[in-house]
Amino acid sequence: MDTKTTGPSGTATTTYRFTATGTANVYVVAADITSNIITISISPRPITTVDITSNETEIKVGEAILFEVTVLDDRGMPIINQNVKLYVNGKVEAETITDEQGKASFAVEFEKKGDYQVYAKAGEVQSTTLTIEVKEKKIPLTTIGAGAAVAAPVVAAAAIIAVALLKERR
Repeated sequence: MDTKTTGPSGTATTTYRFTATGTANVYVVAADITSNIITISISPRPITTVDITSNETEIKVGEAILFEVTVLDDRGMPIINQNVKLYVNGKVEAETITDEQGKASFAVEFEKKGDYQVYAKAGEVQSTTLTIEVKEKKIPLTTIGAGAAVAAPVVAAAAIIAVALLKERR
């Protein structure tokens, strides 16, 4: 609350910054007299910025990327508790709300090779689009015998068969 003294014209002015949306009932008390009550509707500031970043832009199949989205109002201030949707190739992948810093985080695992277009939306405001490249996961090769290279699972299977054959001969 604020206290002001009237000037020579009998009026006083003040400025109050509302920090939450909704409605507020405002009135003035002078001596023992209370003014009429006016109701002020406080609207949220408009979203003007939705920024998206990622910890990677190139991964292998089965790996995950962490996306961080920041939502700001027209004064560059973070917007708290704002619903944010993350889109992958035009479809909603995940949805959450922003924290006290106007940030929302998403971890997305990519199961198939290819290029993916990822963006976020808060209200009607869309971020820029990130391109994520997902490459095939390479199977490690193992050299056996006279320089022949085979995949590690093949070597493991061959070892199991060899052990089974040795046990059979005994």
